[in-house]
Amino acid sequence: MLMLLFAIDDERYALESQQVVEVLPLIGLTKPHQAPAYVSGLLRYRSHMVPVVDLCQLVRRRPCRSYLSTRIIVARFLSAENQTQILGLLAERVTQTFNTSSTTLVPAGMVVDTAPYLGKKLMDTQGVIQCLDVEHLLSPVQLPPTQVIDLPVVQ
Repeated sequence: MLMLLFAIDDERYALESQQVVEVLPLIGLTKPHQAPAYVSGLLRYRSHMVPVVDLCQLVRRRPCRSYLSTRIIVARFLSAENQTQILGLLAERVTQTFNTSSTTLVPAGMVVDTAPYLGKKLMDTQGVIQCLDVEHLLSPVQLPPTQVIDLPVVQ
């Protein structure tokens, strides 16, 4: 299983590549009115307006810094209604992918009600890698249904 690696401060996070549609450079976003602080804006992507979640703001309560390695990860997931939806993830140090076996994923050890997007964990020689569950980043009320068809899968 191929994973995309990124970081929030000194902690490493990963996303399954099958969820990744595209990795974009940091570009200007339209800031929606009355949006939560962790929604950094809306991205126009292939005729869709896609909300972009600032992962640093969500997890650490500070915005992502504008590094050369700061990227917008366009990710897909299945909604509770079984519709494909897309969401942008603003993250720092989006520079690597790595292969792992699904058997190396271990339960997080605890469930945090305020952070349902924190999924299983991976262990490697450098420590722990936290996996994200994209489908739990925004609630259905915050994310309108968007049918997305024929988006390529990163292999």
